[in-house]
Amino acid sequence: MGLPLKVAPEVRCLFQASVVFEIGDGRQALFWKDRWIAGASVEDIAPAVIELVAKRTRSSQSVAVALQGNQWIRELRGGLSVQAINQYLKLWDAVQEIRLSPSVPDRILWRWSSDGHFSVHSAYQLLHEGSILQLEIAIIWKTWAPLRIKIFLWLAWRRRLWTADRRHRHGLDARTACFLCDAADETCDHLLVSCSFSLRVWDGVLSSLGVHRPPASGGISVLDWWITVRELWPPGVGKGIDSLFALVTWEVWKERNARCFRGEVSSAEAVVSSILSFASEWVRAGAKALGCILSE
Repeated sequence: MGLPLKVAPEVRCLFQASVVFEIGDGRQALFWKDRWIAGASVEDIAPAVIELVAKRTRSSQSVAVALQGNQWIRELRGGLSVQAINQYLKLWDAVQEIRLSPSVPDRILWRWSSDGHFSVHSAYQLLHEGSILQLEIAIIWKTWAPLRIKIFLWLAWRRRLWTADRRHRHGLDARTACFLCDAADETCDHLLVSCSFSLRVWDGVLSSLGVHRPPASGGISVLDWWITVRELWPPGVGKGIDSLFALVTWEVWKERNARCFRGEVSSAEAVVSSILSFASEWVRAGAKALGCILSE
């Protein structure tokens, strides 16, 4: 029996964000945690449903076990809200499309190599580059935000989010258009910076703080946009701006995923309202620098 290895949460979270499974026999991929449904995870499709599953089951149940006799349905505990019911039906439809191949092992697609194959070298580069004290890295990892959002920001900076253009290149989706505006190809930079929907969200958030949004050209990167937003405030409040940037881009990404995986559509105004509500929660949880901006 091998010794249990303690893995830092940052490394575990980064690994989970870096792999997608092509399902074969379903024995390796985890039903509740891994990205195995056309590049999406159960949490992407049905976040309200996954909350009804015991944590031990989420972290251990394979796709093969969950699909056998629809065992995954019996793992749900408690009543389903209207939202959970809608998401459950979408998850049911997605799961019905899956066909296991008992003689073929699951295959992991590693996003940090061009051929999708994992290598120790690419993993070393991933972890090594994540610790380099460059300006952009220092900003991301020192931002007050939940770990998963820091990972999201880092992937966005590296243009490694599973946006439509990447999903199309990997054969996971035929669509290339932005899920938010449907007017341009969906790349990381377009989605989070120059998309008309995203800019309406930024307009709403910044105007609520008494600040006018600067123009965002189609060629600006996520990092450049981050620095541009920072420059809207005087020196000394950068940490609060970083938390605000993290929250806004995360909520835009969540709205994109809601449309992509669940067919749920919210208005820009609704997303702005959600951002301001979460911002208050973050302040109560310890984001003091963000609180300074909100109270100005």
